[in-house]
Formats: sequence, structure tokens, C-alpha cells
Amino acid sequence: MKSKNTTILSLALATALTTTATHAAVVLQYDSLLPASDGSDSALSIVGTTDASFVSAPASNSVLGSNVAGGFVHGSQNQVDGAGDQNDMLFRFGSNAGGSGVLSGTVSDSLAAGAYIQFSFTAAQDLTLDQLSFKLFNNSNNSNSYSAREAGLFVDIDGSGYSQFGSTFDSATNNGNQGTVTFNDNVAVSSGEVVTYRLAFTDRTRTNNDLQAATRIGDVQISAVPIPEPSSAALLGLSGLAFILRRRR
Repeated sequence: MKSKNTTILSLALATALTTTATHAAVVLQYDSLLPASDGSDSALSIVGTTDASFVSAPASNSVLGSNVAGGFVHGSQNQVDGAGDQNDMLFRFGSNAGGSGVLSGTVSDSLAAGAYIQFSFTAAQDLTLDQLSFKLFNNSNNSNSYSAREAGLFVDIDGSGYSQFGSTFDSATNNGNQGTVTFNDNVAVSSGEVVTYRLAFTDRTRTNNDLQAATRIGDVQISAVPIPEPSSAALLGLSGLAFILRRRR
């Protein structure tokens, strides 16, 4: 009888845990957005509606590091466009205002040199950050003169310092559409903590000039999984079941 009771209690516990399961959701999305739609001509902007139950005080536009020139709106193409209503946004990494920056080394080197795009928000509840994705198109005037680009994602939680999120992305070709780049990881965030992502770019071999003429980035999606509070109903149910099982014994 004790073995049977234990089995019943285990099944009830499994059912209760299943009812409290949660799933990843896109909590923020940035894209190229017209100023008339509260967007920017020089940065990626929030598109759509932000779920306030997940995040609060999100940055309206992306922030460029000190070693990035841009952004600029492409005159005719929208190959990396998502939910935005403006043509592709272009960025030059490794370039200061004068366009003569140097960019080489690892993605960590690029982060330290200011070759990044930044997104930030405050967690409105306990979350697990699990994914950031974006669309990427590498431009160059002559693909033979530019080597493949690398990208790395870094996250800072409430000023604790930047740690790499997921693996480094290595562009498949010198030039052209790279498709959707996705970084996956699991980073816990408490309610009220400030989350800051920095998306850094580098070039593995080229150490002078402007590197690529332009890198087009769009449709940035940040997703997270809420960490649920224990279900009161499930706990009460389990307590009642345990009481009945004790009485039977």
C-alpha cells in the first residue's frame, strides 16, 4: 500500500509541475523603422508592442559603440527587414566618424574597442534569457578584398560585467546575405535587473581601412522564458493528497 501511495503522489507531483511549465517568448524586437512611426534614421528601433509583464523601460533605439559608423538607411533594399517599415539599416564596424578605424582580433577585442550595437531593458519579472536572433547581410565593393566577418553576443546583468552569450558566429561567405544569425544560451535574470546586450563584430584578417563597405542588420528578436512562481493551487492539491494518503495508512 505504501508503494502504491508513493506512486500516486509522484504522479500528482509530475502533473502539478507540468501545469506550471512555461515557454520562450519574444520579449523585444528591433528593426528599421521610419521616423514617422517613432523610429530612427540612424539606429534600429523597437517595433511592435512590448509585453510589459516581461520587460519594462526598454531602450527605444539601439546604441552604437564608439567604433561604429552609421547607421544609414539603404536607398532601395530591405533584405534584412522584419516587422519594420523602412529599408535596411547599414552599419560600418571598425570605423570612427572619419571612417578610418581598425578592426581585427576576437569578438571580445571588438567589444572592448567599441565595435558593437547595444540593446537594453529592465526585467519586469524573473526571466531566463534564452535567445537573440537577427538578420545579416554583408556588403562590400569587391568581395575579394574582404574576408569573412565574425559576430559575438555579450550580456551584462545589472552592471556585473559582460559575458559572451552563446557561440561566436562565423559568416559563411565573404559577401551577401547571411540569413538569420541565432545565439542560444541560458542566463537567469531577477525582476528589476537591467539587461544589456552588445552585439559585436570583427574581421579575422583585415587590419586596416574600412573593412566591409557596410553590414546590414535587421529584425533583431530577443526572447526569454519567465520563471514561474510555484502554483498555489497545485501546492494545495498536493498537500491535500498527502493528508489523505497519511489517513489511509
